[in-house]
Amino acid sequence: MDWMIAYGAKQFVSAGSCGALIDLPENTFIVPRRALRDEGTSYHYMPPHRWSFLDYALQQRIVDVFREKNVAYTECDTWTTDAIYRETVDKVRRCRAEGCGVVDMECAALSAVAEFRNVSLDSSCMWPIPWPTRTPMTPETGARIRWRPRWRFASRLRDGIDSFERFGAPWRCIARGRHS
Repeated sequence: MDWMIAYGAKQFVSAGSCGALIDLPENTFIVPRRALRDEGTSYHYMPPHRWSFLDYALQQRIVDVFREKNVAYTECDTWTTDAIYRETVDKVRRCRAEGCGVVDMECAALSAVAEFRNVSLDSSCMWPIPWPTRTPMTPETGARIRWRPRWRFASRLRDGIDSFERFGAPWRCIARGRHS
C-alpha cells in the first residue's frame, strides 16, 4: 500500500476473505465498521489504542453501490489478527463480546497505513468463511478444523467486482488482473 501511495494512489478498497465469528447469512459481503487491533503492523503507523477505523464516507459509497446492485451485505466490526493458530476459543469469546462478527488478517493494518498516509480505505469486500464447529487447531488442543464452504464463491466475487466498477478504470484493471 505504501508503494501504491508513493505512485499517487489516494483511494483503496480492500478485498479478501474473513472468518465468521457469528452466524452470518451465506453469500454476504461484510462491511467492517472498525477493526479490533490484534496484529503488529498497525502499531508501526498509529499510536497504541484498541480500534482502527475505516473511511466512513467511502464505506457509505460502497454500501450505496451494494444496495443499487442488490448485493447482500452485513455491517459489523472485525477482529484483525495475524496469529491464526492463536485464535483460541477464549479470544473468540472476548472478541464477540466486544462486538466483532468476523476475524481477518489485514483490516486494522491497512486502515492504520491509510490514516498515517492520509488516504481513503475501505475493506468492505470481505466474504465470511463459516467458523468451524470444532475447536481450532492450536498447540494446546491439537484439534483439527473441518472446513466445508457452502457459498457460491465465484458468483459472489463477480457481484462484488461488478459493484466496484463504479469506482473507475484503476479498480477494473486491478480486479481483472491487468497492470495497465
